[in-house]
Amino acid sequence: MFVETACRVCGWSDPALPEDLWRGGTPLHVICDCCGSESGVEDISWRTALRARKAWLDAGAQWFAPEERPADWDLTAQLVRLRSR
Repeated sequence: MFVETACRVCGWSDPALPEDLWRGGTPLHVICDCCGSESGVEDISWRTALRARKAWLDAGAQWFAPEERPADWDLTAQLVRLRSR
């Protein structure tokens, strides 16, 4: 069964505590700590994910749960990983 642990909107995935966002093509309705999008809502299609990503970036790419932001977080590196999928 295919499992997605990275947010389709912003690409965030916590390597220490990976959480399933989609499993077998079914969204698990998990809120991303980074961008605040909910799997199965803002990312139901690649078009909606791109729209949500643009809105998040245009708003300054602020963390939804700032207490979860790693000290070494790098937005550019995260976006590069997202585009390479």
